[in-house]
Amino acid sequence: MCQLCTSVFTVTFRRHHCRACGKVVCSPCSNYEAPLQCKKFRSVRVCKECFDYLTNEFIDPDANMFDRIKTELNLDFEQTNSKIESLRYDFKHLGDAGTKKPREKVPDRLLEVTANDAGAQVTGWLNKKSGRSWKRYWFVLKDHVLYRYKASEDIAAEKSVAILGYNMTRLNKQDNFKYVFELTHVGSDTLVFGLNNEQSFNKWMSAMREATKPLC
Repeated sequence: MCQLCTSVFTVTFRRHHCRACGKVVCSPCSNYEAPLQCKKFRSVRVCKECFDYLTNEFIDPDANMFDRIKTELNLDFEQTNSKIESLRYDFKHLGDAGTKKPREKVPDRLLEVTANDAGAQVTGWLNKKSGRSWKRYWFVLKDHVLYRYKASEDIAAEKSVAILGYNMTRLNKQDNFKYVFELTHVGSDTLVFGLNNEQSFNKWMSAMREATKPLC
């Protein structure tokens, strides 16, 4: 999932990394180039947010770009002036190139908590059972709500379920998973999770136990 626009990545709609901030972004959100000091002012692919920031920084007198370029590249006065002029043309919007975003509107409730939310009770990878198969997802438990993500850097959840009042039960080993537990509630789908790490299992069990406990 793009960390700027929340578009979902597919086989043809690929992810990219902003060379300035490191965010995972889609092609339309990273269709920009700008020179970076850490790259000796070589022009590299950046996201829209960093492009705007770097463009403003380049023309900001308080940023001391002349001195930074002169020092970084070991240039004299005239060489630095010439370099600044050439760098102005290295800030580029490469265009959309006909790229379409397979984007669906994400409900606000799924945007409330990011995959790396600092206030979460517990986060981590869990294997969730679906029919006869298992699939690995990133989960975040916060304020009695369990959020599911495709990746640990996503800014929006795929799904969420309020687990307050659910019953939690440890199950016997299933398939390739040594530690298995389930969450059940009348009228709701049963949620079954599997792990092989005992420490992670105990961490999740403890957090789930508190999150499912009735408030009164």
